[in-house]
Amino acid sequence: ADAKGRIYVSAVQQLDPWRDDQSYPEGDVWIVSSTDAGATFGKPMMVNDRAGASDDPKATRSAKEGMHAMAVDPGGTVHLTWLDHRRAPRTGQMIAYAHVTDAGTKVSKNLLAYIPEKTECECCTPSIAVDLQGHPRIAFRNAVGPSKDIWSTASVDGGKTFKTVDRIAGVGAAVGRALR
Repeated sequence: ADAKGRIYVSAVQQLDPWRDDQSYPEGDVWIVSSTDAGATFGKPMMVNDRAGASDDPKATRSAKEGMHAMAVDPGGTVHLTWLDHRRAPRTGQMIAYAHVTDAGTKVSKNLLAYIPEKTECECCTPSIAVDLQGHPRIAFRNAVGPSKDIWSTASVDGGKTFKTVDRIAGVGAAVGRALR
């Protein structure tokens, strides 16, 4: 919920009946908001901007596993991150980001907050937190070399860009490097 009492819910939904028999059907990240303490909700909005065509069984959704996280800043902007497949299998999964404004009615263009050299950990959901100025920080498990350590990337402009990534837990923690 935000400071004005609006409630936000994010979830993964797959709406293709031909995918129902799959063990892990591909889905999309959706958000919906309520302005009346959850008595009613507005129209759901898809967050990931590369959905698979519902009639194409070969289409791959960018948020197909639905591993995502959400945080709301003090001004009411909703920040979301998820494991993204839009360039897989060439680079594996990436960390994607989008924000939602206008009381949950406007979704930003998706941004790849982190593009790994190979892939980040494909079984771990990223986390997101937002500081008092509305700047998001995303934490994720990265697969660099033989270890899978906790890394983070942050934005200092409200989620418009993510410029550095830091290892925050594991071997060589607190070693920053610029994103490519």
